[in-house]
Amino acid sequence: MIIAHLTDLHIPEEGDFPYDVDVRSRFIRVLEDLQGHKPDLMVLGGDLCYREGKESVYLWIREALERTRIPYLLLSGNHDDTELMARTFGLEKELKRGKYYYSRDFVGRRVLFLDTSDDSLSEEQTGYLQKELDTAGHGELLIFMHHPPVVSGVYYMDLKYPLLNSSQVGPLLAEADAGTSVFCGHYHVEKSVKMGNLTVFITPSVFVQIDQEAHQFTVDHRGYGWRKIRLEPDRMWTTVRYISEEKREEYR
Repeated sequence: MIIAHLTDLHIPEEGDFPYDVDVRSRFIRVLEDLQGHKPDLMVLGGDLCYREGKESVYLWIREALERTRIPYLLLSGNHDDTELMARTFGLEKELKRGKYYYSRDFVGRRVLFLDTSDDSLSEEQTGYLQKELDTAGHGELLIFMHHPPVVSGVYYMDLKYPLLNSSQVGPLLAEADAGTSVFCGHYHVEKSVKMGNLTVFITPSVFVQIDQEAHQFTVDHRGYGWRKIRLEPDRMWTTVRYISEEKREEYR
């Protein structure tokens, strides 16, 4: 099974070009590129909208996704309106107390999709996660969520915009018997982090990438792309495909 993970789209309203970036065209180019790899599923990892959830933007994204004829699943990010997103994509019946989280089973693996749109993992979801970890035992668990569940060595984001309860969620995953792989975004970098039985794979943004060492918001490069995840019964591979790169710029 091949999963295409794309995240942090930050799609603006029509005619808007944040930081002089044609984000809508980038998203379409990513969709065109990944189709050549014949994914069985796309997972959109949150921050679909630029600054805040907009119905017109969600509708535009939905139309673009449906033209691909590839099945897709959604997560909500901190720049999304979870309830509006769910209504626009016809998912409102799956909301749980205003949160959109759920599970699937792929290639013999349990896969969780969690909602961190308010910059934390809710108490209800933490309990749900604990039960899934207990059920997994010494097996394998895959998780898709917007925020990395641990401090990840990206100075600006770790300091300003982390998962607020990472000190609880990170050890819960790292110390569990199950081997857990988390696929996330939010930090606008490509990175992997290992902590105990937890491995975190951060997928770069469709928008712009952030300098991991800068103490203020600094665009490292304008390359963009998506993550390819291949699942087989006894193994998993993952790689990131970039479409272009441009010079580093700083915004004060």
